[in-house]
Order: sequence, then structure tokens, then C-alpha cells
Amino acid sequence: MSRSNPLLASALLLALAVGGPAQARMNKAETQAFQETVADLQDARARLQRLERLFEASHIQQMFLRMQDLEAENRRLRGELEELTHRMQKLAQREKEINLDMDKRLQALESRLGPAMVGGGDSFGMTTIEGAVATDSVEDSYPATGEPEVLPEVLDEQGQYRQSFEFLKSGQYPAAVEGFGNFLKVYPDSSLAPNARYWLGEAHYGAGQFEKAVESFEMLRNSYPGASKTADASLKLGYSLYELGRWNDARKALKEVIARYPDSSVARLARKRLQRMKAEGH
Repeated sequence: MSRSNPLLASALLLALAVGGPAQARMNKAETQAFQETVADLQDARARLQRLERLFEASHIQQMFLRMQDLEAENRRLRGELEELTHRMQKLAQREKEINLDMDKRLQALESRLGPAMVGGGDSFGMTTIEGAVATDSVEDSYPATGEPEVLPEVLDEQGQYRQSFEFLKSGQYPAAVEGFGNFLKVYPDSSLAPNARYWLGEAHYGAGQFEKAVESFEMLRNSYPGASKTADASLKLGYSLYELGRWNDARKALKEVIARYPDSSVARLARKRLQRMKAEGH
């Protein structure tokens, strides 16, 4: 706006300069030309003001539209964040449910252990051993003070297996490792040997001995490819490799589980672990 003022001021000064007696000497043509000049200046000023108003209005509109775009983008990102948060919460809840289910199944096995009758795997691949174990309890190996020392009772095949499994259930992983290891040495041809090999791997896994867990699970897969615990061993092999940070090997093992057992629960768990690895950037 301010740029039109000098022109108008010049015209007014010119009018004053020719005022008084000099104005009387202006002929009609000069007067008309002067008036036309003033009119042109006023028109130019008006047009300039309109242009400035249009420019300001357009600039404000552009800013408003840009603000709307930014608000829409912000709402979209907030929605994606809320969806991602919800999915993470569901995954965490599902993982918690799986862990609780595993605990319940391990506890249920205590009442279902039987004399060398190995059943199929359940929904998570836990082995079911049907029947009832002899109800006679194992006598305490440590006599009371003052009594004659009695040698510890030598456990039979079923007793040693059950004792080792009890160690595993109660979280006594070193004792479970020793128990299942001894069982496999004494009873290598037992019908319980494949299961003992699997639980040995689980005991190593629980103790954080992931390298030895890998060895046990691989040995089970190679020695007993048709055993009921082979699918579970394949899954836990992938888990153990994951814990060791061997991402490529873990990914390969988990994909192999999905390929071999596509419609099983172990395949579903393998997919979840692969998704977790992807989310973690491995």
C-alpha cells in the first residue's frame, strides 16, 4: 500500500505549486491533463490496494489449507500409533496366556505319568504318558540322625524318568540335566528315550545353557525323526538359536518348522517368533 503514497504526494505538491495566480494562467487543456493524471494515480492506488488484499487473502488461504493437511496427517499417524499399541498389547497378552498354558500343562503331567506308555503331543506338543505310576513312594534316602545309614534306593527306569521330570517342573534345572543325562546313558533304548532327550534340551534351555539345548534338540531330530516330540524340538531349536543371537540360523529353523508342520500349533508359534524377530530388526 505504501508504495502509491509518493505518487499521490507528488501530484498534490504539483497542484499546490501551480496554485494561486499561476493556476489562473493554466489553460483548459492543461487543467484537464492535470486532473486526468490525478485520477490515474488514484486508480493505480486503488488497484494496488486490491492486489495487496488479494495476495494477503491467497496467502492466508494457502496457510489454512496447509494447516488442514498437517492436521490430517497428524490424525493418521496418531491412529496408526494407537493401532500399533493395541497390537503390541494383544501380542503381550497372548504370550502371557501361552506361558500360563505351558505351566498348567506341565503341572497336569504329574498326575498323568504312567509306566512307559508314551502318548501323542498335545496342542503345544507336550508329551502325554498315560496310565498310573506305582503309588509306592520312594523312601527318603537320608536316614534320621542316629539310625543306621541306608544306601539310597536305586531307581528303576520309570522312577528315574519321573524324578528327573519332577526336577524340571520345579525349576531345578541342573538336577534335571543330570537326571535325564543319566537316564539316557542307562536306558538308551527305552521307549522314553526320545522324550528324555527332549526334556534334557528343555532343562538346558531353562538353565540358560542354549548351546547344549541346541545339541539336545538337534540330536532328537536326527535320532528320532518320527518321535512325537520332534516337532516341539524343532521349534525349541529355533528358540535356542534366537537366544544365542544366531538370527539367520534361528530364522531358518523356524521357517523349517512352518514348512514341515504348516497347520500345527508349533507352526503358529514359529510365525509369532519370526514376527517378533522382524519387529526387533533381526
